[in-house]
Amino acid sequence: MGLVRCPDCNHQISDRAPACIHCGRPMEVGPAAGPPADAPPPPPSRRSGPSTLSVAGGLLLAGGLVCLPADRPKLALAGLGAGLVLSAVGALWSWVRR
Repeated sequence: MGLVRCPDCNHQISDRAPACIHCGRPMEVGPAAGPPADAPPPPPSRRSGPSTLSVAGGLLLAGGLVCLPADRPKLALAGLGAGLVLSAVGALWSWVRR
């Protein structure tokens, strides 16, 4: 007999109890009741969002676009080029990590 936590009142109860003895919430009886309270937590899932390199590349692209109308063509081209490279490397890195 194991112990599980009631989802409503968070008290520990038997995994075979038909209802929580503290709040009366009906419980699933048997193996489908879930893991016991002392079971280790499941491993964290991998994020699928953008990588840091892609975000940095996007910021450099935006900086390059801001510099275009400010008559700073060398700075704008450097920002745009670095932003494109970082975005591409970040996208490839995210693809490889999957």
